[in-house]
Amino acid sequence: MTHCLFFFQDKYFVLNGNSLIQYSSDDETVSPQSLVFLKNHTVKEIGTPDAYSDDSQKFVFEISPTVGEK
Repeated sequence: MTHCLFFFQDKYFVLNGNSLIQYSSDDETVSPQSLVFLKNHTVKEIGTPDAYSDDSQKFVFEISPTVGEK
């Protein structure tokens, strides 16, 4: 019998222009962990802040390749 434990970690991302920046916490003054340039991609907002959330800065978005561009 195999037992698997999954540990989920919070990830904090900031969408800034054409880049997606990942931080280890919600403190943007610390050094980022990673940076993804979104060249030839579109960003679509698909959700707004949760009505029960105390943080109005959280949004849900979708990143997809721009069709027809290379």
